[in-house]
Amino acid sequence: MPYGIRSAPIDAWRVFDDQNPDPGYFQFDWLSARHPDLYHEFALSTVGQMQELDKLVDLSGLIVADVGAGTGRSTVPAARKARKVIAADTYRSVVTYGEKTVRAAGLDNVAYIVADGEHLPLEDNSVDAVLSAWAQLDFGEAYRVLVPNGYIIQLTSAPGSLCGELTATLQESYPELITEVAPQEYYDRSCPTSESIGAGTEWNGIPLVGPMKIHDFTYVAEYESVREASEIFGRLYGPLAKKYLHDRQQATVASRLRICYGKVKKQRSV
Repeated sequence: MPYGIRSAPIDAWRVFDDQNPDPGYFQFDWLSARHPDLYHEFALSTVGQMQELDKLVDLSGLIVADVGAGTGRSTVPAARKARKVIAADTYRSVVTYGEKTVRAAGLDNVAYIVADGEHLPLEDNSVDAVLSAWAQLDFGEAYRVLVPNGYIIQLTSAPGSLCGELTATLQESYPELITEVAPQEYYDRSCPTSESIGAGTEWNGIPLVGPMKIHDFTYVAEYESVREASEIFGRLYGPLAKKYLHDRQQATVASRLRICYGKVKKQRSV
C-alpha cells in the first residue's frame, strides 16, 4: 500500500459491503491509513494501556519515541508527562490526523514524523524511552536510538485476547489469525492483574538490565453507544462482531491487555 495514501472523508468507512468488504477485515494498516477516524474511535484499549503504564513507568521529563504512533491514542498521554515525544508513523494520512489530535489536546511538545520503524531518523543514544502500541517494533533499531538504561515498552494484547472478549466468537472465521483463545473469565472487570517476568536478560535479541517485566490486566473500553460500537467492530472484524455487540445491546468491549517493558543494557559513550 502506498505510504502517501489519502484519508477518506470522515465517516466514509461506514458505507461498505459487509459480505465482501474492500479491503477485507483485519486489514488494519490499510484501514488506519484510509480511515484514521475509524481507527481513532476504535483504539480505546490504548487509552487503558497508557493509564496502566503510568503506574509502571514514569515518563516525566523523558524524550520518548512513539513508534507506530497512530492517531495519538498513545502519543497524547505520553506527551502529558514526557519532555518531548517523537511520534513516528509510516502513513502520511495517519500522521496528519495525529497532528490534529495533538493540537486539539493543546500540546506543543510532540513532533510527528513520517518514518519507517526499521529506519528511524534519530541519532544513536538520543531518546530515553521507545514506546510501541499495537505496532511492529524493530528491537535492533529501538536499541540503537535508546540511551543506556533507556526504557523499551511494548503495548499489546495478552495471549488469547487478540480481539478481546470477541476472540472466541471470531476464532472459527479467522483460524489463521486467532490461534489461541483466553478463558472468558479474563474479561470480567474483577479479573486480577498478573505480574511476571521474561526468561533471562534479553528481549528479542537485545540485552536488558534485568529481565523483561510483563503486566497483564483487564480493561473495559466504553464506546459512545451500542450502535457505534457494533459499527466500528463490524467494519474491522466482520458481521459476527457486529452481531455479538448488537444482540447483547453492549456498548463496551473488554480486553485482556499486556504491557512488556524493561531497560536496555548499553555502554555509555565516551
